[in-house]
Amino acid sequence: MSKLKIYIKRGEWIKFEIRETPIKAVLFWISKAEAEDKKFMDSLKPEFKKWKSKGYLPTVFESGEGSLEDGMYLLLKHNMEVLAKPDIANG
Repeated sequence: MSKLKIYIKRGEWIKFEIRETPIKAVLFWISKAEAEDKKFMDSLKPEFKKWKSKGYLPTVFESGEGSLEDGMYLLLKHNMEVLAKPDIANG
């Protein structure tokens, strides 16, 4: 089970996902700019501590040059296209 949460902390949007399986984890999704912002990263430390105390593993995913969401969409789209192609080798 997974729940997506978005909330504002000190005027900034923070997007995170709560997962119960296969392990209890909280996935924080941040941009490259946010990852490079020491003040922003320091502001997440209390969140990590809070979730750890509840038995969750805090995990941070940061995007590279582009949007992480766009990249994931394109990857999934590509994989679906590959799976939709007929397998020529097996006739």
